[in-house]
Amino acid sequence: MKAVFFNGPGNFEIKDIEIPEINEDEILIRTKYSGLCGTDLKIFKGDYTVNFPVIPGHEFSGVVDRVGKNIKTFKSGDRVAVDQTLSCGVCYYCRSNRRNLCETRGSYGTTKNGGFAEYTKVLEQNLYDLDDSVTLKEAALQEPLGCSISGIQKLKINYGDNAILFGAGTMGLILLQLLNLRGISHLTVIDVDQNKLDRAKKLGADEVILNDDYLENKLNKISRNGFNIVIDATGNITVYEQLFKFVKKGGEILFFGLCASDKRVNISPNQIHRNELSIYGSFSLNNNTTQALEMMKSKKLDLDSLISHEFRLSKFDEAFKILKSGKAIKILIDCT
Repeated sequence: MKAVFFNGPGNFEIKDIEIPEINEDEILIRTKYSGLCGTDLKIFKGDYTVNFPVIPGHEFSGVVDRVGKNIKTFKSGDRVAVDQTLSCGVCYYCRSNRRNLCETRGSYGTTKNGGFAEYTKVLEQNLYDLDDSVTLKEAALQEPLGCSISGIQKLKINYGDNAILFGAGTMGLILLQLLNLRGISHLTVIDVDQNKLDRAKKLGADEVILNDDYLENKLNKISRNGFNIVIDATGNITVYEQLFKFVKKGGEILFFGLCASDKRVNISPNQIHRNELSIYGSFSLNNNTTQALEMMKSKKLDLDSLISHEFRLSKFDEAFKILKSGKAIKILIDCT
C-alpha cells in the first residue's frame, strides 16, 4: 500500500509498504478521506511531540476491511469515523473523564500510524459507525468538529452575549457556527486573509475585520465596553496578547489555537483579578465524537463548504505546499 511518512522534522516521503497486520483486538480500515490540519504542519516542523518516523493523519474516515477475532461491534464493509485519541484508561485523568489529558496520551498520526495511508489499523474503542446520512467526506471532519464542541462547551455563554473570534480557518469557521447556535447576539470574526473573512461572512459572521493597525479602533466602534466572549483560533502568539485588550469585564477568554510550547505572553494578573475574567484552555477533543456525528446528522452545520481542496494520496506533496501557503481552509486527501 502507499503511505505518507514523516521521517523527521522537515522530511517526508510517500512509500510503498506492506498492508498492516492486525491482532485479535484490532480493526483494519480502508482509509477513504484524511484531512490535512495545521497540526500536521507543526509536526512536520518539529513543533509537536511525535514518534518519528510516523504516518501522519489524525482526521480520517473509511470502511472496515477486516476485524480481529475478538471484535464484536464492527464487520467488514462498515463505514466508520476514527477518534484519534489514545489513552491508558486507568490514570487519574482518564478516570476523571479527561481522556485528552491522559498521562500517557497519544494519538493516531503522532504516536501511532495515522490516516495518510491506503489502510490503517485501529482499536475498536476508537471507531464510530456512521449514520447513512453522514458521508465519508463529512466524517473526516468529525475530529475538528469534536475539538470545537469541546472548546465551546467550556464557555458559560448567555443568550445576547457578543463575541469576537480570531482566525477564520477550518476551526474558526466551525467555532463560528457553533457560537451562533448557542445564542450569540453579535459575532465578529478577525483574520489577515480577506478571502477567509468572506467565507466567514457567508457562514454567519455579523462582522468581519482584517487584523491590521486599526483593529482596536474598529472593535471599539462595535462595542466600546469590550466583548463577553473572546476566542483565539490561530495559535499566533501576537494574537494571544491582543485578546486581553478586548474582553469585557466579567468576560471569558478561550485559548483554542495550538501555540508552540516555548512561546510566552505578557498578561496582567491584576486585570484578571479586578475584572473577574475567566480564562480557558481547550486541547483536542474529549469524548466528543458522538456529539460531532450527531451534529452532522442534524445538518445544522455547513461543513462541506469548508473543504477548499482535494488531492489524491499520490499528490500529497502538492497538498502540503498549499497547506504551508496558508491559503487553504480544509484540504482532504483521498487515500483510495
